[in-house]
Amino acid sequence: MCDTELKKSQKSTSKKWFSEPITSYGLVLYTISNKEILFLLYQRRDSFEYMDFLRGVWRNVGQLPALFSSMTTKERKRIREYTFDELWDDLWIEHNSKIYIDGYSRGKRKYDSIKDKIPNLLDTTKSHIEEPPWGFPKGKKNSQYEKDLDCALREFQEETRLIRGLINIENYTPISENFKGSNGKAYATHYYIASTKNPIYPEKIQTPNGIRKDAVSEEASDIKWYTYNEAIELLNPQRRSLLKEVYDTIKL
Repeated sequence: MCDTELKKSQKSTSKKWFSEPITSYGLVLYTISNKEILFLLYQRRDSFEYMDFLRGVWRNVGQLPALFSSMTTKERKRIREYTFDELWDDLWIEHNSKIYIDGYSRGKRKYDSIKDKIPNLLDTTKSHIEEPPWGFPKGKKNSQYEKDLDCALREFQEETRLIRGLINIENYTPISENFKGSNGKAYATHYYIASTKNPIYPEKIQTPNGIRKDAVSEEASDIKWYTYNEAIELLNPQRRSLLKEVYDTIKL
């Protein structure tokens, strides 16, 4: 192969690699109560924008107005009132975890670099978002060898702390959701449909040393069961389409 052909091949391979979506796997859990289908929704503990800001996952100051505008009002209030160390400790429940320990230096360095600009960023941006989004438990594989369903089950358990033995994976083809994030990246999530005999709930974890005093898990602040119509009102447009497809599937 000549140099020109090799470069074209490498360029084509590079484009293909970068076009691959960031893929996650999750579960949509339902139950039937009083002859009505109920779906389990979990509420994120933090918005992605709030987490990205504290973790320092931003390239320059020009990105910050968009991040601050997409945070919840409570997140913005915490940023105004608390130090970085207090915010960092509150962000993570497991303080001996790798991400808590290893991520601190980067987050603190980026925060300190724009610390004096934070009051102005809060004053010149607005948000009417009252709470983090609701959705379905999902996450990425731990390794390339982890099976799709194993990943979905592990993430479900980690985020909801519900017992695996109480749910049954239904024999349906996983339903996929594809979208582009606010960061411009492509995402794909494949959801398995699962059921349980009755509505089930985890006990909340107490976090007395945090700004917030309890949580379902590091990822979730709450989980609740909703009817189809109730759930539709809480979900964003992508999740609504997903739930409608799930609902139509299990009604057959």
